[in-house]
Amino acid sequence: RGGIVDIFPPTEEHPVRIDFFGDQIDSITYFHVADQRSTDESVGRIIAAPCRELLITEKVQQRAADLIGSHPELAEMLEKIAEGQATEGMEALIPALVDRLELLIDVLPSSTLILVNDPELVRTRAEDLVRTSQEFLHAGWAAAASGGRAPIDLGASAYQQLADVRAHALERGQGWWSLSPFVPDPDAETGEHLNLVDIPSWHGDVQAFTAQIKQDVADGWRVLLSVEGPGQASRMAEVLRDNDIASGIVEDLDEVPEQSPVVHIFRSGMRKGWRAPRIGLVVHAAGDITGAITTAERAARKMPAKRRNQIVPLELKPGDPLVHQQHGVGRYV
Repeated sequence: RGGIVDIFPPTEEHPVRIDFFGDQIDSITYFHVADQRSTDESVGRIIAAPCRELLITEKVQQRAADLIGSHPELAEMLEKIAEGQATEGMEALIPALVDRLELLIDVLPSSTLILVNDPELVRTRAEDLVRTSQEFLHAGWAAAASGGRAPIDLGASAYQQLADVRAHALERGQGWWSLSPFVPDPDAETGEHLNLVDIPSWHGDVQAFTAQIKQDVADGWRVLLSVEGPGQASRMAEVLRDNDIASGIVEDLDEVPEQSPVVHIFRSGMRKGWRAPRIGLVVHAAGDITGAITTAERAARKMPAKRRNQIVPLELKPGDPLVHQQHGVGRYV
């Protein structure tokens, strides 16, 4: 509306508001859906990843139109797709609308290292999806056996178990690591217990921080420092240099040697550092040094609860700001 464009990237904690001045972008900020207020955190750039697995191309539209007559129970959804409109649930029809399906790992290079965070949760979710998919398929054929119409062929959409995906990744030569708080077999050849240790916060005490860095380097630790941007990288390099600590800024962690008396500074979104005594590696985050990540900031970054700050119409007073479902931001009169 007006000179504002709101974007809801699926990978961001908050939606993003872009304010335009004519054809130029004036500002990019995060905002809260509940009250439509922008946060104080500005954004330099935003990556809007696709939110849909199915792209409605001309070929997909034509195939949807061809299926309408033979599957009247799906006519409403197929008609919208045929007209080029995205509709909820259309991903379920992907096998009937595209030539072939592929796993995400199939489009990644064979040298890719796949990292599964909390494999127990992922495995449980995959099992639920597989079971639900099979139940729907069996129900459709049961209805067809009782005189109903045969269900649309969606056999290619069957979800795969996590173990099957892992086996396929290994066949392609890809690496597969899992990060889990549980250690099913600490003596297994394929398992490593990292024993990571939290990094304390120095709350702006630069002298204490640099003293710890010097001690780590002297003890033979490989020391890395994570920062969020190039400006912060330059400032941290200057701080280390002023305290007689050799440092270097790297763009790729592959450039970091296994043994080095130099502190390597790299860019990432890491907010908390850690120490891995087993491999002699310590990674500091800028937030550990400055103590900038406060409880209030963490609370501000969390998405508001669905029922939080709901408006009770009887409590509105003239002049109160509000957001109308159809008309947008306004004031109550």
